[in-house]
Amino acid sequence: MADDSIDPSVSRPAAGLGLALTAFSAATFGFGTTFARLAYDGGSDPLTIVLLRTAVFVVAVGVGMALLRRLAWLGRRPLVATLWMAVALAAVALGYQGSVAYIPVGLAALIFYSFPLMVGLIAMAAGRDRLTVPKALALLAAFVGLGLALGPGSGLLDWRGIALALLAALGMALTMTFGGEATRGQDALVMSLYTNFWMLIALALVAAFAGSIAVPVTGLGMAGAAGVCLSYVVAYCCWYLALSLVGPVRLAGLFNIEPLVTLVAAWLVLGERLSALQLVGAALVLASILGITLYGSTERRDLRPVKGFLGASRDGRKP
Repeated sequence: MADDSIDPSVSRPAAGLGLALTAFSAATFGFGTTFARLAYDGGSDPLTIVLLRTAVFVVAVGVGMALLRRLAWLGRRPLVATLWMAVALAAVALGYQGSVAYIPVGLAALIFYSFPLMVGLIAMAAGRDRLTVPKALALLAAFVGLGLALGPGSGLLDWRGIALALLAALGMALTMTFGGEATRGQDALVMSLYTNFWMLIALALVAAFAGSIAVPVTGLGMAGAAGVCLSYVVAYCCWYLALSLVGPVRLAGLFNIEPLVTLVAAWLVLGERLSALQLVGAALVLASILGITLYGSTERRDLRPVKGFLGASRDGRKP
């Protein structure tokens, strides 16, 4: 059974890089949520923004890789992996964004961020990680903290919103649990490009079926859409590389940074205030993240070399 850390004799620098990439990715995704709110206020909608950010990713990363001569055909196994990850991540995007049409945003976020708990259970059941007592307590503490920080409002609960948020959480949990093995030993950018390309096709079909695209009509809305696209490209690339460097339980735990950044960004950009209860919840989440990160650093794990953004394996040798 795999542990959730890195072999210090070979992989300690890669472990630190993976943790840094995960934290940066989560924070950048968190800012993207606030940018999306600006785009919605400017006349756009979730499907349009998800489609736009995916298209920008495919074009930007595809052109960049073509210039670097990094475009390559994938083998059958990694190609199949990009297909199932595209399905899972499309479910995440559409499920999470769609859930807020039926239930309060805070409740949708709370349900979605149950995925670290799902990761722990799935990883343990599949023999891909150890869900030890300290990790389980840290994940539960993070979930409770999120409940306080996000503070879902009152009102009638629509089962459709709850189902969509749970679907998004399951999609994220499956990607984080099994995505690391799928990307290990592969070029992270090539894998991410293929995954987003399949997502783009699927989202375009959904948009065609829906029959409408809502482009922002105000300057602030356009700026928000641009911010979403930029944050998505940067955050997604960092996250995809981190998949093969960080164990699934620690990866999921660190991603609890994202909703906290969303709260802070909403306060700074949108003027939303943080209550004392939200601050207590945020502190609890941060404490759980610190605990699971420090605990994981005492474990050991053997990882095979993974190609990075410049084509080198994670131990610095060219593949």
